Amino acid sequence: MCRARHTQIIEEGLGQKTRPNPLIQTLCFRKRRNMKTHSIPDKTVLIARVLSIYLLITGLGFLISDEYYSSMIAHTGSDPVLINLSGMVHFFIGMTILVIHFCWRGVLQILVTTLGVMFFLKGTFLIALPQLTLQTGNNPSQETWIMAAFFIAVGTVVGYLAYFHKTDRYNQANSADAERRAAD
Repeated sequence: MCRARHTQIIEEGLGQKTRPNPLIQTLCFRKRRNMKTHSIPDKTVLIARVLSIYLLITGLGFLISDEYYSSMIAHTGSDPVLINLSGMVHFFIGMTILVIHFCWRGVLQILVTTLGVMFFLKGTFLIALPQLTLQTGNNPSQETWIMAAFFIAVGTVVGYLAYFHKTDRYNQANSADAERRAAD
C-alpha cells in the first residue's frame, strides 16, 4: 500500500511513472522483502520510561541526602533566581509532556499526563506565585522519607508499566489504526 501510494504521488506530480524513492520506502510502516522492522515504543512509553527513572533517582536522593532535602524543602536562604529557574524547568517539562502527550485512556497514559499536569502546575506556581509557593515549605508535616516513599512508589509503578507491562488493547488498536492511516 505504501509503495503504491508513493508511486501514485510521483505520477500525479511528474506526469510519469518513476521508481519509488528508497528513503520513502524505509519510512513506511510495512515490512519489506523479509526485513524485520524494529518497533519503536509509542510516546507514552518513551515519556514514562524517562519519568520513572527520574522519580526513582529523586526518591533515592531524598533517602540518601535527607538533611540536604530537608533544608531545600524549608527553602532557607532561597535565591529568587534559582526559584524562577526551577519554575521554568518544571513549566517546560510539564508543557512539553502535555503538548506531546495529552491522553487519558490507558493507565500509563493517565499517569504520564497527570505527571505532566503536576510539573506544569508546579512550574506555573513557582513563576507566578513564588512567595505563596515557598510558604508551603514551612509545613511541619513534610517529611523527606514520606516524599521519598512517594517518589519511589510512583516511579516503580510507572517504570513497571513502561518497561515490563505488555501494551493494552487500546495501544494495540491505536498502532494498528496508525499503520492503516500511513498505508492509505
